[in-house]
Amino acid sequence: MSFSFLSSSGMSKMLIQLLVPLLCVGLSHQANLHFYIAAVEVDWDYAPSGINGITGDAFDPDSTAAKYVLGGPDRIGSVYKKALYREFTNDTFTVQKPHPEWLGTLGPILRAEVKDILHIHFKNLASRPYTMHPHGVFYDKNSEGALYQDGTSGDDKRDDGVPPGGTYNYLWEVPTRAGPSRGDSGCVSWQYHSHIESPLGTNTGLVGPMVICRQAVLKPDGSRVDVDKEFFLMVTTFDENLSYYIQDNIKTYCDVSSVDQEDEGFLDSNKMRSINGYVYGNLPGLEVCVGEKIVWHIFGMGTEIDVHTITFTGNELVQNNHRRDVFGISPAAIFNTIMRPRNTGTWLITSNVINHIEAGLQALYTVRSDCGWEAVERPLMGQIREYFIGAVNTSWNYAPTGMNTIYRTSLTDPTQHENTYFESSPERIGGTYLKYRYLAYSDDTFSRRMRPQPDEIYLGILGPLIRAEVGDTIRVHFKNMASHPLNIHASGVAYNKSNEGIKYNDGTSGRDKEDDEVAPGGTYIYEWTVPEHVGPTDDDLQCLTRIYRSTVDSIRDYNSGLIGPLVICRQGTLDQNGKQMNVDREYFLLFAHFDENESWLTDDNIRIFAPEADPEDAGFIESNQMYAINGWSYANIPSINACLGDTISWHLAGFGQATDHHSAYFTKGSFNEEGRTQDQLSLLPGMSGTVHMLADNIGEWSFACLTVDHHDNGLIGCYNVSECGRQDPVPEREPVRTHYIAAVEVEWDYAPVHFDPVRNQSLDDPDSEGHVFVSRGDTFIGSRYKKILYREFTDETFQEEKDRPVDWGFLGPPIYIEVDETIKIVFKNMGSRPHSIHAHGIDYTATIENPTKGDSSHAGVLDYQHDLYSGLVGPLLVCKKGALRNGARNDVDRELFLFFIVSDENRSWYLQENIDTYCLDPSSVDVTDGDFVESNLMHGINGYIYSNLKGLTMKKGEKVEWYLLGMGNEVDLHSVHFHGQTIVYRKEQPHRADVFELFPGLYSALRMVPDNPGEWLLHCHVNDHILGGMETTFTVLSSSSTGL
Repeated sequence: MSFSFLSSSGMSKMLIQLLVPLLCVGLSHQANLHFYIAAVEVDWDYAPSGINGITGDAFDPDSTAAKYVLGGPDRIGSVYKKALYREFTNDTFTVQKPHPEWLGTLGPILRAEVKDILHIHFKNLASRPYTMHPHGVFYDKNSEGALYQDGTSGDDKRDDGVPPGGTYNYLWEVPTRAGPSRGDSGCVSWQYHSHIESPLGTNTGLVGPMVICRQAVLKPDGSRVDVDKEFFLMVTTFDENLSYYIQDNIKTYCDVSSVDQEDEGFLDSNKMRSINGYVYGNLPGLEVCVGEKIVWHIFGMGTEIDVHTITFTGNELVQNNHRRDVFGISPAAIFNTIMRPRNTGTWLITSNVINHIEAGLQALYTVRSDCGWEAVERPLMGQIREYFIGAVNTSWNYAPTGMNTIYRTSLTDPTQHENTYFESSPERIGGTYLKYRYLAYSDDTFSRRMRPQPDEIYLGILGPLIRAEVGDTIRVHFKNMASHPLNIHASGVAYNKSNEGIKYNDGTSGRDKEDDEVAPGGTYIYEWTVPEHVGPTDDDLQCLTRIYRSTVDSIRDYNSGLIGPLVICRQGTLDQNGKQMNVDREYFLLFAHFDENESWLTDDNIRIFAPEADPEDAGFIESNQMYAINGWSYANIPSINACLGDTISWHLAGFGQATDHHSAYFTKGSFNEEGRTQDQLSLLPGMSGTVHMLADNIGEWSFACLTVDHHDNGLIGCYNVSECGRQDPVPEREPVRTHYIAAVEVEWDYAPVHFDPVRNQSLDDPDSEGHVFVSRGDTFIGSRYKKILYREFTDETFQEEKDRPVDWGFLGPPIYIEVDETIKIVFKNMGSRPHSIHAHGIDYTATIENPTKGDSSHAGVLDYQHDLYSGLVGPLLVCKKGALRNGARNDVDRELFLFFIVSDENRSWYLQENIDTYCLDPSSVDVTDGDFVESNLMHGINGYIYSNLKGLTMKKGEKVEWYLLGMGNEVDLHSVHFHGQTIVYRKEQPHRADVFELFPGLYSALRMVPDNPGEWLLHCHVNDHILGGMETTFTVLSSSSTGL
């Protein structure tokens, strides 16, 4: 059925909501808002109920949950001393205001409208200095609340640290640029936090939410006229090892003599994967009424493992007018999404990152039927689509050719990296595993298995493709032919409690629990519907990409292979055979990491394929980490074909662990993704997306994950575009510009100045965070490395290098091209091994025959990691026609480039040379030693660490375009934060932010019109990266300044 809503009082509520803003239109006001906020020390319990709220049971001492919530001589348990922001009634700080229980550790919600002024009266009731640093709003230097060397002194530094017992008044203004942009809703979300040493302050607990609204959106009580209710959820790993109070907590809750603070088990036990400071369903108070308009503000904080993908079961959500079933979030990023709950009952909020699920990152919310709006059901007029699916024990070969088909090398060649995963011996399983798979059957007797059609063979390990249109009903007859209880849970469809397919403590019983798990040999019929409110919005493409999977044990079910594709389309989109119309080709690709050590069938695989294996051996564990697209590694996926001029609908999805953020990249293929032309789509675990691509380049091309380890571990495939009797309509054009670019070997210093201005500390101090990266010694390289970089020359003689600004760092020169232009690159390799230039996102002509791992192929497949970490990267800018003048943009005042990467010098072509040159005792270096490896991980911006990047200067009021580039590995999720200003990024519409998320292979342009002169901090907000020196400053001069 489909639903609409009426209030209990007819249309009156709707009229009131419309009239209030109309009455207020034209009021130009400035409210002075006063908040009395203190930092208060508390004993915080992450699981105050003492039970696992998801299962409804007491915590089992033998469970995974026990290590996080049960204390002992060497374990702290669930209670920690923390410092939290709390609001008081006045400046006496004696009476604390009521704090909604669902806010948990979060500070009070600060609400304001554009043109308001916030007066923050802050008192530090804790035992060490703290501050309040806001995102998004306007502040002078004396109200920034962040400690770093910014060229100020005296009263402008008093805000940098409020001592115990001290008070300070912060003044934050709300200009238009702090409020919603044209593409945002009525309000935009920000956060505030302590910023003396940001990672320690946030892990200690000092974080709170802030909402800035358009004028006339807030009522006098602070609630909104445009929504019924709003919630803030902070999804993070509170790393209590990085709390200011870790020693206090050890002394209070442990036997100090039993604690080893270097022990991995102890460290992990203090990483509390939580929502608002609660784990395992202990978050209280998330109650809504049926039909209400609910806004969920979701944001993150934390470290490299804090990649979160959040799902709300039971009810659909919309973000920026796009239908969503999963939301991705990284540290310090924030967004809001709208829900109109239709399904009453208790439902699950859960991470889709499988190791976060196990660690307790889940909560419950309840939709009440005794309040809100009356649901009016509308009958579904579509067809019933029936599927017969069995869960079956089969064998699966990740690489049936036995070859890396990109390089045409054997996967069992002991000299190749691929051998790690495909060696078959009494101690190694090899590439073939027993797995559980969803397979299609002809009817409910489950006696005849359906063979995949020729155009579906590429689906590989995935379950049968389920398709439906708006108005349809999907009926899945499921039989469990495996040896463990299993089920099917579908995302992106409507279901009631008896068809949800997830087992948790939702207060139901009887028939409503039978869907939770199907016993071996058992059957169950799942029925899902596709009403309009789960289908594509007007801004979506005609079909949405979703997945279904087994959730009885999320980790083992997934790693065993139980996952399949689901496509939900607009009415009238599918033909009589269930295929999508209006496109020529349609493919579903799952970029996945299967940990075969965590499969239900691990013991069987060892017994059959590797009887002498040691399951605890690190090498054996690594050998079972299988990276695959649809279950195939190293381009073993069967041919995916298209004809020249075809429109290809790509359904892309990712799944896996916290480190499995995939960047699906297509060579010689681009697509429009929410208003932006891209050649890659970021896929966090559990996320999916649909893109349409025009096949306009004849040849064989690759699709791959650009995350370095995933690429090298086999997450790559190929697609072929044939002429098919059609002619390429693109005419050849004469080049309008020629660039002379060379690969040049240089000595590069990541830290020419050994000083950390954020912490006011010499990097040569052994106690400094940066000492490990700059200290040269017997077995340490220091901050200088031989690298190879792109540099531009004046002509084909390559004698005179062009001048370049200092802020480009080790980036190659920017190359500009307009739509319909052709440019020519004359490349000279002045290095000591083969290199090339590969362009992302544009058409190109380049051919290298017989590609090897030292060359590029016709598809641009390089020895990706060695070239990247040696330094061969530069920006390419594709502009609208008429946007360039003399090869540079004419529509902005200033352009600045930022490349964020943890440069892993352990993987550079020049590692051994750097050891021999810079280590004082090269013969003693152990390249596998953990300390040595860490010392070569340079957390840089444009190749500089700890504010050594200089030259980022602009004037107030200029149109400044920031070009952000991300590349690298699993650690390279970056939350780029600008102090003192906000930025606008575009999708279909412009959106306001001061934090922008970067993933490997993602490039974006951000617009800033600086309005706040001063020297401001610019950094990655990921805690590990802050401590590693991924920070610098930028300077905004007054508009009257000269000489810039």
